[in-house]
Amino acid sequence: MDWAYAQPALLSGATPLSSSGLSCTAHSSSDYLKLRRFAVPVQASKELALKYRQKGERVYFQNSALAAIKWLDKAIALEPFDAESHLLKGAALVSMYKFDEGIASFNRSIEISPQSGKAYCNRAHALYWSAKSQNNSTNQKLLRLALDDWNKGIQNNTTWTVVYYHRALTRDMMGDRKGALEDLNEDIRRNPEHADAYFVRSSMVKSSASMVSDLETAARLEPQSITFLTRLAMAQLLAGRNADALLTYNKLVSLRPGDDFYLGRGLIKFDLKDNVGALFDFEQSIKLGGDCFAMRGIARARSGDHLGAMLDRYRATAFRLNSQFRNFLNDLLSLKALP
Repeated sequence: MDWAYAQPALLSGATPLSSSGLSCTAHSSSDYLKLRRFAVPVQASKELALKYRQKGERVYFQNSALAAIKWLDKAIALEPFDAESHLLKGAALVSMYKFDEGIASFNRSIEISPQSGKAYCNRAHALYWSAKSQNNSTNQKLLRLALDDWNKGIQNNTTWTVVYYHRALTRDMMGDRKGALEDLNEDIRRNPEHADAYFVRSSMVKSSASMVSDLETAARLEPQSITFLTRLAMAQLLAGRNADALLTYNKLVSLRPGDDFYLGRGLIKFDLKDNVGALFDFEQSIKLGGDCFAMRGIARARSGDHLGAMLDRYRATAFRLNSQFRNFLNDLLSLKALP
């Protein structure tokens, strides 16, 4: 059997391990046992490294990146040429925003397995996020490196299904809107249920109808997304589709009954001549801390409640004065820190 062994320093007087086994000629049985402790069969070493790697992968996907790194370091200590362990370690480091360290791990994985499409894609992902935190000159350099890695990932037949989507984000950040749109179209062709791709593409299309269509698809695929629904409501209003925007705001209020969504829905109802509905929404917004006394006053005036309208005008002024007073107090408190 072949042996691999961890040997901080050979025991005094001991004979090194041979490829065929252990040689302990002219040594006591205690020396043999001491040396035997450091001997690990190659196959057993690989199996143990695999177990460590699998444990690291499990805890990583359980959102415990730090614990994952500890297990992966153990795997790498036993199998330093295991590209997958370096890849997983890089992913764990990037999830902790340690981009430089993560990129170093991806570099090692690519050195070991230069045809690994997923390694190039992971490094591209790290470069992209690192670029978002850098100044402009460094930013562009990192983005060019990221784009090169996305290209290599695609050339090496990565199985990552959203690679075109992520390359589109990189191209868009580089100012290549045409290339980004082409990649988003390709991503949607490959992944017609990818809501994020429709959402991002909605900001790149030229017509308001196409924008609304993409956002409607994104919201249909992820009906609980506040972000998708809010953008959809705004796009519907810009396209003059107020009745559709009202339905979207109904969903938003149902998902998160906040003062801003009551205000938005109230404004649409007011525009659609639903004064009663608008007053209800403005009142709900005010109860939740919103500043829509002025709009409620206008709605009251429209309904003939001129006294209520006048009072709301004063309340609106008082609300703004109170906000200014609060800012004034904050400014005074900040002066205490001055010498």
